[in-house]
Amino acid sequence: MKQQVKDNLQNYNDRLEQVAEKIREVKLKQEGVLQEIEEDFGLAFEILQQRKKQLESEVNEVAGNYLQEYKLIEEETQKAKEHAEKELKALEETHDVQEMTVSPVTNLSSLPEAEVRFKLIFDKENTVKFLGSLGKIGNWRQKVPFECDNFKNVTYWMVPPCCYKYYCCNKCHDAKESHPWSYANRMVCMVCEKEQDYRKLPNSCEKCDTYHRGVVSKSV
Repeated sequence: MKQQVKDNLQNYNDRLEQVAEKIREVKLKQEGVLQEIEEDFGLAFEILQQRKKQLESEVNEVAGNYLQEYKLIEEETQKAKEHAEKELKALEETHDVQEMTVSPVTNLSSLPEAEVRFKLIFDKENTVKFLGSLGKIGNWRQKVPFECDNFKNVTYWMVPPCCYKYYCCNKCHDAKESHPWSYANRMVCMVCEKEQDYRKLPNSCEKCDTYHRGVVSKSV
């Protein structure tokens, strides 16, 4: 009986070690994902800032071209006005108007009649919606190889562009989604979770070198 209690204690200790290892795994995953969020959103913010500066530069260039055109017309008209004012003053001060000559009307550049319009073309609603839903947190438990209702020996997830969700096969996708399946162009290794371009099977993971043989249908 004493030995049985010792065995139980050993089993409990082993179980506690296993739980502690699982806790360490979760914390490591948490730290890794938080770091990815920080890096990816930092990059997104940097790209948005660069785009903002590009648009600001573009609008300044557009407005600058119009302002330069109008400035030249303004300076030209101002010179003609000053010349006319001098002539008028001279006429008012002279006693013999007959002997003075008046300059003909200056041929000024034409002032564009069309209204200037430039604006920001920005799909605000869809952009805000996109930014508000940017990124997803995948959350699943799995054994590798994984078995779904349709296939066995699954060692990778397929990522279809129609919804960018992880699926083991198109049949599982169609059972959950209301939209049609789009051919997956990305895949995720179930062992190391590295996302990569989808390649013809069999293939090896780009990161951990896990050999993906391909799935086996359960209907065979």
